[in-house]
Amino acid sequence: MRISVRAFAAWSVLCVGVATGGVVSAQTVPAEQPPASFVGDQYIDSDGCVFIRAGFGGQTNWVPRVSGERQHICGQQPSLPSSTTAAIVAAPAPAGPPPLVIAPAPAPVVLQPVAPAPQAPVFRTAPAAPATVAPATIAPATGGCPGMDAIANQYMQGDVRCGPQAVHPGDAARRGAALQNSGAGQSGAFMVPAGYRAAFDDGRFNAFRGVGTAAGEAQMDLIWSRSVPRRLIDRTSMTDVTALFPALIYPFTDMRAQEDELRALLAAQTLPARAAPAASEIDQYVQAARFADRADADQARAVITAAGLPTRMGRVQGDDGIIFVVLAGPFADPGALQTALNTTRSAGFADAVTRN
Repeated sequence: MRISVRAFAAWSVLCVGVATGGVVSAQTVPAEQPPASFVGDQYIDSDGCVFIRAGFGGQTNWVPRVSGERQHICGQQPSLPSSTTAAIVAAPAPAGPPPLVIAPAPAPVVLQPVAPAPQAPVFRTAPAAPATVAPATIAPATGGCPGMDAIANQYMQGDVRCGPQAVHPGDAARRGAALQNSGAGQSGAFMVPAGYRAAFDDGRFNAFRGVGTAAGEAQMDLIWSRSVPRRLIDRTSMTDVTALFPALIYPFTDMRAQEDELRALLAAQTLPARAAPAASEIDQYVQAARFADRADADQARAVITAAGLPTRMGRVQGDDGIIFVVLAGPFADPGALQTALNTTRSAGFADAVTRN
């Protein structure tokens, strides 16, 4: 069944109207289709109604353009002049495609074998023998070490050693370590290996500098783990050796360095001597008693005065009134203050105390 372009466009507009809520339009397709040369996206037909180009799969459809009130917009100036529109309307509909004529199959082609053309013989020439290059002759060395070429010997002039050392420097270091561990050689004498000379002889360097001991090497192989609690690990065997060094604490791995560091910390944290108290803070009086009645206070003062001590009367404002304080003093000497305290207590005031 064949569907015309106009019917297909009308069906498309009907589908759009249903999908958009029922757009009402009296004209769903243009009064005449624009020519194929028309490239605009909007077309106004001869009735003045506006259409928008749409399509799918190469098929172009013209869909009515509606206003905000969902009404088809008409009454506009046509896109084409009236003469062109009339020509489009009068043009006959294009004829359908011509019928397809199937031609008979051609006769099969039989291919005859063709004998190959004879090839001309190919001659190959033998490769030329490689040229013999005589090895370069290096001039014999003049001076320096035997068996070396002239280029190397130019850096070996003077008093140089042309063979292995008679005594390896490491042997001398090991002999020094043996002397240190045994307690010998503490005089600072050092054996200079053959082929070497002492750079300084003024004692500026330690003769055993860089010479380690077995204990020192073992301590340098120790590290602390990051676990909690931390453990002391021997890096050479990766074993826990905490029990072998019970006195070491984190982060030290050397007992001597730990003692020196802790000694310095203790010296820095030594508290300064306590300053002597001010004169106003030193006790100078003996408080015999406190009375709410003035007569009782005067009687107690008379007893202390009879004991041979200087006395004073003080007043303190209490919650229930004035409190009278009987004092003996003042005494500048701590010994005299202690004697006065004993005398006051012997006079019958057992609760007497010293005060400033």
